[in-house]
Amino acid sequence: MKGFITKNTLRLCLSGASLVSLIGCYHYRELVDPCWPERYNAMARHGVRDPFYAQADKGHLLEQTVWNWMFETDKAGAPTENLNGAGIARLAQITRTLPAPDMQLFLQTAQDIPYTNGVAPEKIVAQREQMNRRRIDSILRFMSTQTPAGGGSGAFQVAVHDFAPTYVPGHHPLLAVDNFEKGLKNGMPQVFVPPTYSTK
Repeated sequence: MKGFITKNTLRLCLSGASLVSLIGCYHYRELVDPCWPERYNAMARHGVRDPFYAQADKGHLLEQTVWNWMFETDKAGAPTENLNGAGIARLAQITRTLPAPDMQLFLQTAQDIPYTNGVAPEKIVAQREQMNRRRIDSILRFMSTQTPAGGGSGAFQVAVHDFAPTYVPGHHPLLAVDNFEKGLKNGMPQVFVPPTYSTK
């Protein structure tokens, strides 16, 4: 019995040495992933959150945009660079954003420059670019009258983009309400009129 413990200890040491010689100089952390499950949880979180972040970023860009319909038209219906009430209200709302306003503003490119047959495309593009420059000056001129919480109004910048505005045209609900009122007065059931997409 005396030699049993000694022999087994020796065998154990020899088997451990042979195991080390087979494995080499690898450590435990090189054979397994020591960051499990945190690494995979982080990847899963990014997979869920990244599309939301992209959508939120695009929504913020649209919220910071001054659209074509936020500018006045002249007596002939031609577009101008003068902000109307909606444009002034949008810019004033941006300056009151807390904790501080985003100094990067956006302008929808002047899609309200009418296309006329027979006019060279280069001329229409030049008119659009000239209108964009005048509208940027108009926006910055208005912002110079505001005092944003984040500092001086001179820090505002305006970039031009050509995204489509995301909204439901206001005349669709108006048609439904108008129809409903007419039906009530005449004792007739409400009939939904298919919406038209004319800008008149």
